[in-house]
Amino acid sequence: MDLLYYREKTDEELILLFQADPDIKLFDELVFRYKDRILNFVFTQTRNFEEAEDLTQESFIKLYKYKDNFRNESKFSTWFYTIVTNTVRNHYSKKKNFDPLSFEDMEESDLQTETLIYEPDDNETDDDHLRRSECLQKAFTQLDPIFKEAILLRFQEEYEYE
Repeated sequence: MDLLYYREKTDEELILLFQADPDIKLFDELVFRYKDRILNFVFTQTRNFEEAEDLTQESFIKLYKYKDNFRNESKFSTWFYTIVTNTVRNHYSKKKNFDPLSFEDMEESDLQTETLIYEPDDNETDDDHLRRSECLQKAFTQLDPIFKEAILLRFQEEYEYE
């Protein structure tokens, strides 16, 4: 089969074909479709490019190894993001020095709605915007991984809350 044939298939069709016939070209097509999205998703959680690359590679190895576990009861992307998410979670559960920020550790005043809502100011400079962005990124990296996952899946990957 040629590359164009694979490009016309849906993700679900590709994984089902790959289950029936483990042709490496089918796997390569899935890697081609997902590698950038998965790397970006993992990097946003780890903030370490080398670590993100390793976890992305590990996720694709698991995809290859556990391909027969896909049952076509949900979208392929949902199933694969579950693998990726669990890979990242397992990585952090093994890290001894990982200490995520917990909402339980925050003071009630830190959680007041007025302090969490950002309303742009017409007088905001590029430097103000950059500082606010850096502050937001720093706060995001301190979130517990499960909250990061929810935010990334909703706003970056446009998944529903369900």
